[in-house]
Amino acid sequence: MRVLKNISSFSSVLPIQRYSIVRPYLKGNSGFKPVLLTFDDGPNHIDNITLDLLSVLKVHNVKAAFCLIGKNVKQHPGIVKQIFLDGHVIGNHGHAGDPFIFKRMKTISEDIDACNNAIYEATESNTHQVEYFRPGYGAYFKKHITFWESKNMQLLPVTDFFFDHKVNPKGMVKFVSHFTKKVKKNNGGVYVLHDGRNEYQKINSKMNVARSKNKISDYDRRWIPNAVDKIITELKTDFIFPRLDDGLPNKFHPDFKSFLFSELTK
Repeated sequence: MRVLKNISSFSSVLPIQRYSIVRPYLKGNSGFKPVLLTFDDGPNHIDNITLDLLSVLKVHNVKAAFCLIGKNVKQHPGIVKQIFLDGHVIGNHGHAGDPFIFKRMKTISEDIDACNNAIYEATESNTHQVEYFRPGYGAYFKKHITFWESKNMQLLPVTDFFFDHKVNPKGMVKFVSHFTKKVKKNNGGVYVLHDGRNEYQKINSKMNVARSKNKISDYDRRWIPNAVDKIITELKTDFIFPRLDDGLPNKFHPDFKSFLFSELTK
């Protein structure tokens, strides 16, 4: 299945760490196998997808990171508030969710600020700090780094990228198998799934068209909560996930954070 091919395999011919969020070295070892699940492009209100995902994570006592699109946050602040109250880490995925590398330099700072402000408004917290940034479509250039670092934000990377956003509900079983095999091979790492797809107006439009024609679309994210349940169930015996009850709401445990982010500058 072509869309399931990972992009870290190209790192031998392309200095991928200079251009994308992929960090192939973010792996565990035989003695410590941490797994961080991250979710992009939410919150997604369609079919209660993000809320159902939160329920799955709560059942398994797994803390995840949600990289949110500012426009989606503004549209569905109640879902964001629930992400926050459940104790998950909330990251900035830009306000519009469009490809980061195509943004005009003079608008980047405003875009990041607009997303942060939307998150702060939705969480209704005076103390919460958005610590992580993930550029839209996962690509950036060196000149962009100062934009999030100047706001005391850290890039949130991935070990590998599996293009789940191009998978529709019929492909769930095959995707989960591919995903878990790769995590086991890497002894853990940081991985991304998409509970949403782009900003709310686009996903609404795509889903309305698909359903009017009785077609299945990769904008249909209904399979994500079930897939996450299966992934955690298969991995939780041998792998370590961040816990919701670790006493550090909306933050990563220092040991976990140190292990996963200590070499981000490589």
